Amino acid sequence: MLFLPMVTLSDASSDAPSAPRGIVGPPTIVEKPAMTVAGVVFDPEREGWDCVPSAFYVLCLLMPGLAAASRGGALYGVIHGSGQGAERRPSGYLAGVEVEDGAALPQGCRALRMRAQRYAVFTVHGNLGDIAGAYAHINERWLGSHGYVADETADTMPVEAYGPAFRPHRDSQFEIWIPVTPSAAPHGG
Repeated sequence: MLFLPMVTLSDASSDAPSAPRGIVGPPTIVEKPAMTVAGVVFDPEREGWDCVPSAFYVLCLLMPGLAAASRGGALYGVIHGSGQGAERRPSGYLAGVEVEDGAALPQGCRALRMRAQRYAVFTVHGNLGDIAGAYAHINERWLGSHGYVADETADTMPVEAYGPAFRPHRDSQFEIWIPVTPSAAPHGG
């Protein structure tokens, strides 16, 4: 069964007992196989990043048509980009589920095929209000200083994975997957 978050960032307060917040431990470097994620696409550059909760709300409305094609219980937020290097910018945010390749999709859904890719998978403990701090930690403290840099050739930029146990209104766990490639420079830490 899929968990379907309907949340606004202002709803992301916690009434659960406090636990350590933010990124839990070092990331795991994994080779993820190719996958297809289908759902709804919003343009955060045009509509602002506050559109992300709305994307998941619209996804909820489309879930009856996606359920047959779905390959599991996780929801994904896939940031896809355009350009290379310093010019690379987000060009869309797809809120979706993994589906079989070539699956029939309901009207209003788009599919994004992601090639097999190496990711640094960060586990985040907290709620949706903690996501900006997690990205800041990854970008400012981890990338480039631990033997990996962001893979500028990747089909996607970061991927957010929300498993069946994720609860947006209180502390729980989710993952941020960053496409990476080994750094040519010596590293520390």
